[in-house]
Amino acid sequence: MEIVEDSRQDSHFWYSRQSVIMFLAFLLLLVQSMSCLIPPFQSPDEFNHLKRAYLLSKGDIFLKSKDNLTGGNIDSGLLDYMGYFKTLPFDYNKKITSQNNSSSKNVVWRGERQFSDLPNTAEYFPLSYMPQALSFIVGEQAGLSVSSTYYLARLFSLIATLGLLWAAFTLFPVPLIVLALFATPMTLFQLGSASLDSVSFAMTVLAASLFMRGSDRNYTFSSGMLIALSVCLFALATTRINLIVLTLLPVVLYSIRGNRSYLIAAIALIFFSLAWIGFVLNTVQGMPTRELTTIGIIKYYINDLGSFFHVLFVTLTSADVLESYWKSYIGILGWQDAPLPHSVYVLFGILLFILALISIQRDKARLLDRGSISLTCGALASIFLLYVIFLTTWMPHPAKIILGIQGRYFTPPLILLAFSIFNKNLSGVERKIGLFIIFVMIACSVASMAPELLNRYYMG
Repeated sequence: MEIVEDSRQDSHFWYSRQSVIMFLAFLLLLVQSMSCLIPPFQSPDEFNHLKRAYLLSKGDIFLKSKDNLTGGNIDSGLLDYMGYFKTLPFDYNKKITSQNNSSSKNVVWRGERQFSDLPNTAEYFPLSYMPQALSFIVGEQAGLSVSSTYYLARLFSLIATLGLLWAAFTLFPVPLIVLALFATPMTLFQLGSASLDSVSFAMTVLAASLFMRGSDRNYTFSSGMLIALSVCLFALATTRINLIVLTLLPVVLYSIRGNRSYLIAAIALIFFSLAWIGFVLNTVQGMPTRELTTIGIIKYYINDLGSFFHVLFVTLTSADVLESYWKSYIGILGWQDAPLPHSVYVLFGILLFILALISIQRDKARLLDRGSISLTCGALASIFLLYVIFLTTWMPHPAKIILGIQGRYFTPPLILLAFSIFNKNLSGVERKIGLFIIFVMIACSVASMAPELLNRYYMG
């Protein structure tokens, strides 16, 4: 990417708009090419993500329950199409056959809907599913097959993701290391799916970009930007509940710019986010059942903080758990059933470490300004809440260790940390080294993903 050479307000941008367009176009072609090797619904929980998007396309925001399971009425054609791919997850020996592939492409929309449960994605406010929902509307109205509509959902999700990234890159200088976070095999795999991660990751980048712009008085920050920031934060807080702490960011902008509209935005964000979370906690059925409710487990650990910190300590000092975080962050494809060669995890560790050393901010004034401190605190608090949520919502009680957290769950906090800590203005040499590292990462991702996807889904 080239440096912006003009003297405009955004003269601190280390790239030009043309280079951003080139990068995003390259990412579009790369992800679409890799997507051809990924069978439908092979991203974790993608079945339920697409059900949620389909229900949104029908205007169903508030779902219903039946037989103690929360869900909605899904077209039977879509459910039949999903059935062709339900045997693939978690079984490496299951492959896509030509007959199965051909049969799935002939499934059409039936116009008949039947109830199907989706308790884990029913918790999410469906704003982030709008691209996929739009694809369902277009697919049904245009008379496309279910298969064609599914791949349209992938495309719409990717285009929305790239559009959000474009906005982020133009509003505030995006740190180089953010590109690296989008160059890992796991992120590229998720970008090629129709699940929630793709849009959520890009929305986090846009939220961080908008917030950092708002926290710097050298930049203009319009009411439209505040609305965009609020929409992003609401979407994140109601889909990644551990990011609820980010709803406080407009309060920081109020302390910097002094406009009451920021304070009003923060109050509205906190109220509506908590209202949605409270609503789903009381209405969504079908989550794991335990002797104590989530509220009861929270009260238990409040009364016995020692037990909570003991479980947290055991989790964070477990070599096996930490290794699973790293491998699943770099890439264990599919439903966490297609690991990459060991050398890939080692190489990415080295490359990311070098890039972090190059990018880490050394200017104390920038590290300690209110914008950077707020994002750093928000990132750390969201990681802490991630463990709290898993402990109190998913783990059997009493738990000895917190399991089930995947590496990709750390991507949003890492994006925030990239903006607050790894945002150094790179010299020409540092920038060239950093871009070369990202090029190597992308090449390594493609070289490792392609054969693994072929082996996992097509070759005996």
